[in-house]
Amino acid sequence: MKVVYRQRGILVVAAVFMGCAITNSSSLTPQSSSVRGNKPSSSLHCEGGDKKDATNTATAATPSKKPLWTSPLSYLVLNFGVTEPRFTSRFNYLKKEGVYKCRKCGSELYGSDKKYDSGSGWPSFMEGFEGNVKKQPRDYSGRFEITCGNCDGHLGHVFPDGPSKGQGGTGWRHCVNGAALEFTEGERGED
Repeated sequence: MKVVYRQRGILVVAAVFMGCAITNSSSLTPQSSSVRGNKPSSSLHCEGGDKKDATNTATAATPSKKPLWTSPLSYLVLNFGVTEPRFTSRFNYLKKEGVYKCRKCGSELYGSDKKYDSGSGWPSFMEGFEGNVKKQPRDYSGRFEITCGNCDGHLGHVFPDGPSKGQGGTGWRHCVNGAALEFTEGERGED
């Protein structure tokens, strides 16, 4: 891993083997040259041996939809498991009724009725919609990774310190990167 550049105080990390660079272009497409230094800019370009780009991976699960990438950080979180800095998500204190969706494929993941303030610095949920959030085996640090059940995009981790069943919870805290989420007001299934 290599630090590519720093934007607005957020450290953006990209895999060197992917040849990622952040440049001033507005679309996510392969770049013909190698990593281009530490210039601040607005989008992420990756080149690899198979020349896949972000639009290929973002639309693999739902080919009729446009990719929902809005930032290099979203791309890195969902595809490489990068963690956004604490207290930087716009969803930390959002109190509106609605549904949280995967930013990569648009799959519905969490209802606002299961969201709570854990004080961790990331949006926290008691549980996700069944089948839409997958809990992976423990990693080397003892955490469980959670991924989107549709596109396998990295969402965050699950910890056993959530609200207990007596408090209306499950005992688990889904600690989710806000960069992996989109929010839609209204009930599940509405668009």
